[in-house]
Amino acid sequence: MPPTTRTKSRSGSRKYGSSADKASSSKKRLDKENAELKRKLAQYEAEEEARKTPKKQPPKDSSTTKQPPKEPKIPSDLGAKPLTKDQITKDEMAAISKAINHHTFCATIFLPAAGSPIWNKVMHKIYLSLDPPPSPKPADRDAWIKSRANVCASAYNYTRTYISGQLKKSVYEYARRYDGSFPFINKIQSIADRTIKLFLSPDEEKNAAIKLEVRVNINHFKWYWDVLLGRCCPSGTKFWESNTKYYTLISDKNSPITPQMEAFIVVNFLNNYQYWRLRYDLELIHPKIPIQKKPKTYEVPPLKEGETDKGWSMTTVIRKKGGKAEKVIYYHTNEWDTKYSKSDAGSSVTGGWTKEGKNLFIHWVKAVGAARNKRGTREKEELIWRSLRDEYSIQAANPEVEDINARRSVAQDSEEDMDWEGAIGFTNLFGGDEANDSANPAGNEADKGDNPSADEHHQEEEDSDQQHSGSSSEAENELQSEEDDDE
Repeated sequence: MPPTTRTKSRSGSRKYGSSADKASSSKKRLDKENAELKRKLAQYEAEEEARKTPKKQPPKDSSTTKQPPKEPKIPSDLGAKPLTKDQITKDEMAAISKAINHHTFCATIFLPAAGSPIWNKVMHKIYLSLDPPPSPKPADRDAWIKSRANVCASAYNYTRTYISGQLKKSVYEYARRYDGSFPFINKIQSIADRTIKLFLSPDEEKNAAIKLEVRVNINHFKWYWDVLLGRCCPSGTKFWESNTKYYTLISDKNSPITPQMEAFIVVNFLNNYQYWRLRYDLELIHPKIPIQKKPKTYEVPPLKEGETDKGWSMTTVIRKKGGKAEKVIYYHTNEWDTKYSKSDAGSSVTGGWTKEGKNLFIHWVKAVGAARNKRGTREKEELIWRSLRDEYSIQAANPEVEDINARRSVAQDSEEDMDWEGAIGFTNLFGGDEANDSANPAGNEADKGDNPSADEHHQEEEDSDQQHSGSSSEAENELQSEEDDDE
């Protein structure tokens, strides 16, 4: 046979003339592919080995090279060293305060004792309500809770102080409106437990004194509903604005007003009433002079012959900022002292409130909670609710239909989502045997000393002086922050 020859096709590629040549060519191609695969496999194994043992990089000069921002990680050992509000950023403090004000404060008012089941529930609620959302890992959550417990207590204390200041502001507005007369503290108590008299029997319709008493009661309840409840809401929440308070009852299931909020109003009045009155009268005499509690280093000047102790004295201090001389009034007698709180108690969990005051708060939480289920409570609330709606000519069944702000000057309606799921129960907030029913030193004086006068809005101030109990503010140094910058 003639030898096989390789010929070229028309396209220029070679063709093999025998099957042996084709097999040899295929074997070479497979060997080449196998070699390439082995090379890639070896390269992959080398890369994996290098990935497991990374090479040490030389230190970079941070002054010239900008490092990308890294997300902060929470160390697992933070529980051994609790932080204070000065050791965290302002943004984190604002996020914690917002979570507390919107999700836990109104259901507790006081942060429960650390380590108790309710404390754990509250702290978990705060953590899960943070914005931006925190790490979902349980270890990070537990570390955050342990390290931020003191910070949360400070946020609670600040919000209580803020609300105390707002309630004082409301009382002063009331006094200016009614020629220096203060609201009756026994009326506030009887409103909270819904024992206040708002209806007249046929026989009582002819009794002018009882009719006047009922009118005074109604005006107090309307002020309580329209002003005080809104001032008891934490800063930035607006739970009780015009788009809510004229369309729901206080005791309704969807109401944002908790028994704790009403109880805190009562306890604030019992605690601060005497202080508010003394300070209000003194501010009328010296409207532009700061009024503060006497520092420990200040010595009260001796009384002159024939002079009586007024409970306060005026002096001149040199401000640290700017070195400016300024007059200041220091009060020093017991009548200015708080009844259930101390302003120098630091940033404790209770924020300076005494055990007696704490027990009094728990008593009123229970009393308000029970009152909401009493027969006749809904009728009383509907009377005040309808009276306010008639006063402001509100006809719509929901706030979206009409604009209430066109009728009265109020803040812009809140669009906050009032989510009260998981609200904390209002009994046994502090654990142990402190929450007992016997702790009610002030009692309820709803029917005590109620002598109506000629004023339909208010009884005469001098007839009620010995009927009211109370004292000073919860954290006076915070309520007077602008004066205390130099202390």
